[in-house]
Amino acid sequence: MKIVRVKNRQLVLSVLAVVSLYGCGGGSDSNTAAPAPIAPPVPTEIAGGTVNSPAQMDSNFAHTISSNDSINYFKIDVDAGNKIVIWTNLDVYLDNEYASLCEFDQNYYLGIQLMNTDSSACANNYEHTFQESVKAVFRFGYPDENSGVFFYSIVADVNNVVALQSSGVGGTPDSPRLINEGGDNQIDVNSLLNYYSYEGQVGETITINAFLNGNYSADEAYYCAFIKGAQTFDSHQSYGIAINDRSYNCDDEITYTFEKDESINLHFKYIKNVFGYFVFSTNK
Repeated sequence: MKIVRVKNRQLVLSVLAVVSLYGCGGGSDSNTAAPAPIAPPVPTEIAGGTVNSPAQMDSNFAHTISSNDSINYFKIDVDAGNKIVIWTNLDVYLDNEYASLCEFDQNYYLGIQLMNTDSSACANNYEHTFQESVKAVFRFGYPDENSGVFFYSIVADVNNVVALQSSGVGGTPDSPRLINEGGDNQIDVNSLLNYYSYEGQVGETITINAFLNGNYSADEAYYCAFIKGAQTFDSHQSYGIAINDRSYNCDDEITYTFEKDESINLHFKYIKNVFGYFVFSTNK
């Protein structure tokens, strides 16, 4: 089976401008339409703002992470119980040394920071559940003037997520994709697009096998499996497959046996810009 490379940085948007042509000169034809305004270009990225004037976030666009972190402020209105998931695509991959330095001393660089709280991530991924309605402000900053873009998704009700049909690319946290049981399922470099759903029956055992374009070293496997807190979503070292927001398994396969009839959510997260696809099997 073939691995298909995907773009890892850019949202592609189509903008249609409608122009009405009308004649010049005399005449009193009352049916002549007035010229329609030309639609302004839609930006493919939203630039950040300052601490006093953060830019408004919009999930339909990518958001610019500047090498100047003083203009990397973004705001969003959230309700109590909302969960936000953020994924960044950086121009230079963030390695373990930088992540460790940040975790030891966040004066070194910011990562992703929820302002006026102690919630942050020394990584290119972040998630947070809000306990109250608030206008949240995020700041982004990476070492060596690294830049890129970020994407996000808001899950309004984690207990009432509607899955997408099985055809198409992967889903998002608020709209996971039903697993294509008979074919390949995409694993994107943008982990925000790697959410899948499956409805199983009591006693059923499923197996997921991922086929990736890169491997992981013994050191990377060790950091993922044994370092405290490394298997959480917002850890730079975590990779693998998670079921129902549990720990990532630091592996390219997972087996799960249903103890009751239930719908489960699966998420695929791989570091070092690794991508590929997975296949599904069941004893049903």
